[in-house]
Amino acid sequence: MSKTQNTYSLPVPSEAITETVRDNQSHQGSYEGSIDFTVPIGTPVLAAYDGTVSRVRDDSDKYGKDRSFGSEVNYVTI
Repeated sequence: MSKTQNTYSLPVPSEAITETVRDNQSHQGSYEGSIDFTVPIGTPVLAAYDGTVSRVRDDSDKYGKDRSFGSEVNYVTI
């Protein structure tokens, strides 16, 4: 297996990241390889690579580390 040739910028300022999650149980199918970044509310989010925004959710104020919060997360799918 060869290393990827792709490069990209972080979607948020690195100093704003308080936690990263790479969970193989919740990141399956089209989400395989996804990484979640925990950042403070109000942190600007930029596209990490060229793409088209296909889905957005930003109406949830519930969060936590327990898997029961999985359906409550805000997200941007590019």
